[in-house]
Amino acid sequence: MSEADKQAEQPRTIEVPLLQSTLARLGIDKNSENWRQQVRALRQSKDQKFPVMKNDTLLRVIKREKIDHLPIWVMRQAGRYLPEFREVRKIWSFFELCDNPLLAAEVTLQPLERFPMDAGIIFSDILVVPKVMGMEVIMEEKRGPVFPQPLVEPSDLQKLSIPDPESLGDVYDALYLFRQAVEGKVTTIGFAGAPWTLMSYMIEGGGSKMFSKVKKWIFKWKEESKKLLSMISDVLIEYISKQIEGGAQIIQLFDSWAGELGHEDYWEFGLSYCVRVATEVKKRHPETPIIMFAKGNHSDMVFKHDCFDCVGIDYAWDLSLAAKYSQQYNKVIQGNLDPGVLLAEKDTIREKTRKMIDIVGVDRYIVNLGHGMWPEHDLEHLAVFVDETHKYSASKLK
Repeated sequence: MSEADKQAEQPRTIEVPLLQSTLARLGIDKNSENWRQQVRALRQSKDQKFPVMKNDTLLRVIKREKIDHLPIWVMRQAGRYLPEFREVRKIWSFFELCDNPLLAAEVTLQPLERFPMDAGIIFSDILVVPKVMGMEVIMEEKRGPVFPQPLVEPSDLQKLSIPDPESLGDVYDALYLFRQAVEGKVTTIGFAGAPWTLMSYMIEGGGSKMFSKVKKWIFKWKEESKKLLSMISDVLIEYISKQIEGGAQIIQLFDSWAGELGHEDYWEFGLSYCVRVATEVKKRHPETPIIMFAKGNHSDMVFKHDCFDCVGIDYAWDLSLAAKYSQQYNKVIQGNLDPGVLLAEKDTIREKTRKMIDIVGVDRYIVNLGHGMWPEHDLEHLAVFVDETHKYSASKLK
């Protein structure tokens, strides 16, 4: 019996202590059979309003407006390093959290109870997109995401479909609830996986070391590969637009497997589709910033495109070079502390944080990790990273 089946057999109630006062204010009864309809009706209402922003530091950096400290948030901010998240996961499976707006909003709030972050990124997963396109995805505890029936050859494309954008309404509803709950104290971030990364999962059947299956597709079946990438892009344009309408104030595109391709191939099968997605989203929502995080060796390519407001830098990239590109292309950069640094002594964390800020400066910078949080990270060490970012950057801005 799978983890999800075992959890589903247990008698469960939805417990959302951090969200409870917001639900009461909005008139949502989580014990009602139609609570989902209540949330969705509010989110889709033409009269919906969000609380006034009290801390818009992250947005102000992107707009080049005055700030009193650099903004910070971390990737995988809501996750297994938090004991309260682990308690929730004992009751609910991973995708049950993703598919339940109350639970997704609740776990997104959890880290903000501990750390004075400047943003919250909604709890979800990039693989909700392949799911609504018709593919089964299982989250296994030790292996991560698994596709029991991956795409093997071009004829498998007929199994896929372009879904109704509202098939991902649970994500938009979670964004709506989270933004209502934080009452303007942090910026709300939505996200999606990039076409190349999603295609890789759909063909490889999960994570991969060689990426031989997806590379076979792009080099043997180029046109069919581009058809798949175009399909994914079409879904992403609607998905991201709906996230913004639901409450996301910034969007981050994750291209986790960008570094598996050379420059020329990454443009043809990767970045060009991200540019298309971002450009189309910008036509609909020109005021919403987009962060492009291409993990690997291609951040230099990202800087050159106006559709991206901020370039996410991974831990392996030269931050000094990124700072030069930031000036050259008038772009904000985000990153790039190695997550491993959070396993070091607190003085080392402070030293590394100050060094990053010294390299980039305090006018075009969002402080973050160069990848996501790890389950073994110490809460106190993350607190040091956040504290040093705020204090040291504030001292330089005086």
